[in-house]
Amino acid sequence: MKWIQNLFGSQAAEPSREPTETRGPTGPETAKDHYQLGWKYHEKNRLEEAAEEYRKALLIDPNFALVRSNLGMVYKLQGKMDDAIREWEETLNRGVSNIVVRMNTQDWLKDAKALRDERLKPIADVDGALKSYLEELGQASDRWHVAYEAITRLGTPAIAPLVQALESENDLLRSRAIDLLG
Repeated sequence: MKWIQNLFGSQAAEPSREPTETRGPTGPETAKDHYQLGWKYHEKNRLEEAAEEYRKALLIDPNFALVRSNLGMVYKLQGKMDDAIREWEETLNRGVSNIVVRMNTQDWLKDAKALRDERLKPIADVDGALKSYLEELGQASDRWHVAYEAITRLGTPAIAPLVQALESENDLLRSRAIDLLG
């Protein structure tokens, strides 16, 4: 916790008001306690538990900027981009005195909105897009997730090609088509 204070300043790791209670015998009782527990879960990639602790901290102190910003990051990591955007907008709307937290939140929000806007653009050549996306899915590359997201974005038009992919000789393509079709 000290390293966060050293890096971001004391306000980053502190709630907007001084906690009036200390950690109780049954668990966290202050916003800061919930934040600290949430951060531990966050570091261990236990995202649902981190989100729960961050939400508890915000119930106690809705202006705890670092918690709200971190909750946005957890939502982003969970693929809940609209929730992440909502939390980051709310963080900035409530005001952030710590410049590092404010700048990070602004950057994350800008990137998330750009990604959302890109995903909302219509795809002019659906057949061509499906073909290239399916080719990417069938390769053992580190970019196949881009094809996965793109085909998911296409929705219904992607179903028929995915069903055809189930008959492919490419085992990887077959297994990824099964994943996409559920």
